Amino acid sequence: MSRSVALATAVLVVLASGSAGALSHDLDLSRMVLDTGGSPWNGVDPYNALFNNADQNNPIPNQGFFKSLATELGLAFAPKFLAPAETLGHLGFDIGIEWSLTGINPDEQYWAGPCGGQSSTTGSCRVGSYIEDDAKPKPILTTGQVHIRKGLPFSFELGGTATYLLYTEMAAVGIELKWAFNEGFKYIPDLAVRGSGTRVFGSKGLDLTLGGFDISLSKGFGVGDTVSLTPYAGYNFLYMRAASYVLDATPGVSPGTVQLSRSVLPPDYNGTLADWQTAWDGGIDDTEKAAHLSALRRREDRMYFSFNAESIIAHRQFFGLRFKAHILELVAEVVFAEVPDANLDFGWQFSTKLGLDF
Repeated sequence: MSRSVALATAVLVVLASGSAGALSHDLDLSRMVLDTGGSPWNGVDPYNALFNNADQNNPIPNQGFFKSLATELGLAFAPKFLAPAETLGHLGFDIGIEWSLTGINPDEQYWAGPCGGQSSTTGSCRVGSYIEDDAKPKPILTTGQVHIRKGLPFSFELGGTATYLLYTEMAAVGIELKWAFNEGFKYIPDLAVRGSGTRVFGSKGLDLTLGGFDISLSKGFGVGDTVSLTPYAGYNFLYMRAASYVLDATPGVSPGTVQLSRSVLPPDYNGTLADWQTAWDGGIDDTEKAAHLSALRRREDRMYFSFNAESIIAHRQFFGLRFKAHILELVAEVVFAEVPDANLDFGWQFSTKLGLDF
């Protein structure tokens, strides 16, 4: 078993190091706010166009975008099945390397942003997307996973997972417990239930936890003495809780370095903004400069916000086929998901597994 654990650790290190130099798809939820007109903020002049409304003392989170984006990320990290309903037996052990492709909707504004994925540094829109590289997201999220399962007495099985989302710093760990209340009969399919929990970490803004249960049905067919084929299918109820950490709506903007604006000039200053800029560059009185910086700091202090927690329920159907030769196993699986509460009527995932079952 120690060799298997070492192998799993090595695989995770390889997966993480392979993308460590190109973490281009980490989220930037600080941009996901509304302007004073209630539209997705395009990133222009945050101190005036976004927050200069007297009735708007704080950034307004774009809650709908947050819920939809968190839903699609949650489906990528959701527990995979990649095994028939039968358990391993109380002496059995299984370790697998798994690879999953999850389809998303990259053209939707909750991914692409108000600019449609086309960033601009000089035009009227500067929020290219809600990922850090300001590019249009890929249509598929790719995850690599190490999955370890251990058989227990009385047809129980305990498992654990470690998952990494490529091109990000996001990863997840999960635990699962399965019970096959009907298995081993010649003419009756195996039937099992499983409960699971997953915790996602590594995001700068997203707090995501998954939990749920599934029921699966399978029946194996022998091909020779050591080869078997086992089709399986089932249903998964998935609960996702998405929240956020405290975010800064104007990241990288420090008081005193932001472009001077009329709204933060000292109240007793009667000149124009251009006059003030000239005076500032030429070295104005320290008292006036301190008043200006104080106003900037007051405005910057209310640039922080967070999203309300969202409870999201998904219904997933899965279908798969396992090929096993002695202790080597190959598994392929497709999952279809429906999430009506998040305006996501359909989602899909394709997963494969290479494992050892002994």
